[in-house]
Amino acid sequence: MDTQIEVVFNRLLTSALEQKASDLFLFPGQKPFIRTEGIIKDLLNEQVLTANFIEVILGRILSPEQQEIFKRQQQLIFSRELGKNHRARVNVFRQNNLAAISIKLIPNKIISLEQLKLPKIVTDLAALKKGMIIVSGPKDSGRSNLVAAMIDYINKNSSRYISTLERPIENVFVGHKSLVEQREIGRDVLSFADGLNSVKNKSVDVLMVSEVESPTIFLELLQIVQRGILVIALMEVDTVYNVIRQTIESFEPEKQGLAKFLFGETLGGIICTRLVSRIGGGRVLALEVFNGSPVAKNLIKEGRVFQLKNIFQVTEKELSISLDRFLADLVKSGQITLEEALKHAIEPESLKSLTNY
Repeated sequence: MDTQIEVVFNRLLTSALEQKASDLFLFPGQKPFIRTEGIIKDLLNEQVLTANFIEVILGRILSPEQQEIFKRQQQLIFSRELGKNHRARVNVFRQNNLAAISIKLIPNKIISLEQLKLPKIVTDLAALKKGMIIVSGPKDSGRSNLVAAMIDYINKNSSRYISTLERPIENVFVGHKSLVEQREIGRDVLSFADGLNSVKNKSVDVLMVSEVESPTIFLELLQIVQRGILVIALMEVDTVYNVIRQTIESFEPEKQGLAKFLFGETLGGIICTRLVSRIGGGRVLALEVFNGSPVAKNLIKEGRVFQLKNIFQVTEKELSISLDRFLADLVKSGQITLEEALKHAIEPESLKSLTNY
């Protein structure tokens, strides 16, 4: 029976990969679902999954140590190889007191910045020697792929010591011109805090952190940047303005002054991502890009965050790009429809004026 379940599990994985799905969802009491091009749909001709099916699979994919952690914490996130061409980010959790599995499917081949065909400002940010770069966006917005492309660019174009702190490791980098170490939280190091303490004792040039779990960690990152290090941090916030505002407001009032000063002092840039449906199928990456110009840094230091929105209106594309402007360019180049652009616009009326509609 267990062997038959494994055969079904492998078939589900194969089917998801063949359909170029980004995610596979296995919930008890439901049919298996996938996410493809941002859309959730069930796998055709598959049966409703049982709780026993999920438990058997967990017995195969979890090590004894992981099984113990899951039993204790009721949730677990880890990564594993998935054949020669893919890795999987596996999220095991409980819902309705039953185990469930969410699997993010990650191609082993990293898409380069050149292949993504992004504005020059993105490459300029990746080429910085020091500063804080935040890459943010909602779930399934392409932010992880963008960060991987930026690390890949640094790795192939400069001789630097790159360190990553990830939960879990998604893309595996092989050293080219740079030395690359990747540390997984919970496996190679106990916590992000411990990982950052370790970085302070090394001659690291570039640090990538897969999440900023608290204001304390963010403050630590800002202080690390002051050592002359380039830090690339991922966040899950929708716009540049909200990244800055929410980050500062997350601190206790007595610490907000220090946070504003260090944030403004060290900011290299902020990139917010979206994946937008392309005409003819597939999706295209849309960006909001904010450069850490002297004017922007001073506004952050002085707490005049509300004025940052004006910077997009007065700067050239080479310095900062609003999401609405980026979407308008995609519409005018025939890559996406106006209707699709409006779904993602920050200010729909502004987008319409930029597209001359």
